[in-house]
Amino acid sequence: MTKLKDALLEDIEQLKEIVNELNSWDGCLDDLSCHENDEDFFNTFFENNPSGAVRAAHYGEYNYSDDYVRFNGYGNLESFNEWKYEQLLKDSIDEIIEALLENKNNIDLDSEIEEILGEMEEE
Repeated sequence: MTKLKDALLEDIEQLKEIVNELNSWDGCLDDLSCHENDEDFFNTFFENNPSGAVRAAHYGEYNYSDDYVRFNGYGNLESFNEWKYEQLLKDSIDEIIEALLENKNNIDLDSEIEEILGEMEEE
């Protein structure tokens, strides 16, 4: 398991992709789900509802210049810069690995991660 953990922590972009894949499959890591903080996010979630966007930003912890955004438990916006989001993922690595091991056959994985998982099964 250490090899898997090290590989994921070394490649944060891959870790983000795995979180997205797992959330697309069953939402098991929904609390780690973040979106790019851009116009597409607001068009998707607040289409024709500018007052809803303002309310969610006002009552949340939202910074326009942050890189990522998500909804908190109250439906308000919470934003993160790149470093803070990466730290959130690193702090949640054990939860991510657990979800990955449970759902590895249901999502697309990088060949390196598949190889590591195969080695783990052989042990």
